[in-house]
Amino acid sequence: MSENQNSNADRYRETAAEIRLAAERTPSPKIRIELFDLADRYDCLAVHAKRREGAPD
Repeated sequence: MSENQNSNADRYRETAAEIRLAAERTPSPKIRIELFDLADRYDCLAVHAKRREGAPD
């Protein structure tokens, strides 16, 4: 796997973690749900970035 692809997957996962922390601090239930959904999409992007290079999850 190229360093760039690994770096992209790692960045997506780090961003997902940061979004989840923000969601936990958010008082609005509606916004919290949206943030958790966004974090899940970033996790999917990380999986996709790894798979493009043929790496296991």
